[in-house]
Amino acid sequence: RFAHILSIDAAEALSPELALSIATAKADWRADAYQMHRLTNYCGLWVRHAGWYPDTKLRLADRRRVRWAGLNPHDRLTLTTPGRVLTLNGDLLHYSYHTVAEHVAQQNRFSSTSAESYFQRGRRSSIARILFAPAFKFWRDYLFKLGFLHGYYGLVLCTISAYSVFLKYVKLYELQRGRPI
Repeated sequence: RFAHILSIDAAEALSPELALSIATAKADWRADAYQMHRLTNYCGLWVRHAGWYPDTKLRLADRRRVRWAGLNPHDRLTLTTPGRVLTLNGDLLHYSYHTVAEHVAQQNRFSSTSAESYFQRGRRSSIARILFAPAFKFWRDYLFKLGFLHGYYGLVLCTISAYSVFLKYVKLYELQRGRPI
């Protein structure tokens, strides 16, 4: 019975180099799982900075050795017990947002889901976290992770990412106070 799975979502595609790497791995399976780098297209721009690349994902595995884990909405495959993980050559091409409006709308939804997941797991927010976590996220991604190299869209995506952190902690704070989000 076939036991290997390749997990990709509807907004992802294999680069030719990654497709070849997967075929090679299938012909000579040497690991419990394989990870790959995800390269995101944002409003027509391939984003290689701002903490968006390499967005390494475990996506090819022996299905008997993995399970879904992580906090919603960022679920991920993970090994059930320690094992050998190799990195494939090539990129998983992720076509994320075609417009800034799509990005803003998605981050509003994701921040609600994240706040609810945090709340269920007992994580807490505070006024200090609401103030400082978004600023840290922006400056880390824009300056230290070189988001500024992407010009206008680097500024936009780093600002929206910081805004998403702000929303997540505001919504978590609201949940802590017994208010709906």
